[in-house]
Amino acid sequence: ASETPQINQKSLPMPEPVERKDHFDVYVTHIENPSNFYVRHAANNAKWIAVKNHLKGYEEYSRPVPEEIKIRKLYAVNVDDEWHRGVIIGIVPDREKNITKYEVQFIDIGNQEKGVLKQQIRELDESLKGLEPLAENCSLYETFPRNSDTWSPKAATKMKEIIAEAVDSPVIMKKITPMSNGVEIIVPSKRKGITQSVRDSLHYQELATLMSRESALKIIPDSCAILNVDVLLEEDFYQVYLASDDEASIVNPNCFYVRRSMYSESAFMKMMKELKEDYDASYHRRSTIYAPQI
Repeated sequence: ASETPQINQKSLPMPEPVERKDHFDVYVTHIENPSNFYVRHAANNAKWIAVKNHLKGYEEYSRPVPEEIKIRKLYAVNVDDEWHRGVIIGIVPDREKNITKYEVQFIDIGNQEKGVLKQQIRELDESLKGLEPLAENCSLYETFPRNSDTWSPKAATKMKEIIAEAVDSPVIMKKITPMSNGVEIIVPSKRKGITQSVRDSLHYQELATLMSRESALKIIPDSCAILNVDVLLEEDFYQVYLASDDEASIVNPNCFYVRRSMYSESAFMKMMKELKEDYDASYHRRSTIYAPQI
C-alpha cells in the first residue's frame, strides 16, 4: 500500500510589520482648495490646548492696544470673540471710513482674515511667541484642477465633505517627499465604515486630474477609494485595491488590475496557504505540470 502523503501544516510566513515614519495623524484645520490647505498634527494636541487656554485670559480691558502695528509681527488677534495667534501680513486701508484695517494670517489654523481693526489686536505674551506655528501648509500630491488653471469652488466643497466623514477624528496624512508639501490624505469614514483617498475621490468625481501615470498608483496600499459618482447607483460600483504595490498592476489607464476590498488580506493568505498545502501533499504524484495553451 502506498504511504499516505503528509500534509505540510507550515503556513506561509507573514511579512514583518513596517513602521511608517511618513504617516501622521492630523486634523485638517482650513481648506482654500486641494492645492492649498492646512493641517495640525494630532501629536500637537497638548500644545494646541495650552495655546487656547492661555489666550482665554486675554480680556480687552486688561491689555492695552499696541501703539504701532507692525507688518510680519506676531500678535494675539480677536475674531468672532476668540483669540488666536496671528501674523500681520498686510494693511487694508478703508478710505471711505478713513480707518486702517489689517490682514492677518492665523498660524495655528492657517486661515486669513481681512479687515481686522486695531482694537482687535494685542501684544502676545513671550511664552507664546517662541512656540512654532501649529498649522502646516499642504497640497494634494500631483493633483491639479480638471480642465482649468484654477480650482472650482465645488472641489474645495467636496474635499471638505470628504474630510467631514472623519467626524472630528484625525485623518491620515502621508508625506510623499521630505522636501515637498505634497501629501496624500486618507479619511477613515465612521459613517461608511471604510477609508477613502481624497485624491482618488476628487479624481473620480471629475474635479481633479493626476499629472502622470505614476501618480495613478496607490500611494498608500492599505487605503481604499470609494468610487462615488452621482450618476451611479450604489450597486453599480465597488471599493477596490490595486492588486499589486508595483507598476506591474497598471499597464495603462485603460488596463489595470484590482482586487475587491471585500477580499481581505487574511482571506488571500488563507487561500495561498491552502494552495501550498495541496501542492506539498500531491506534487510527487503528478507526472506533469498542467500548462494550458493561452
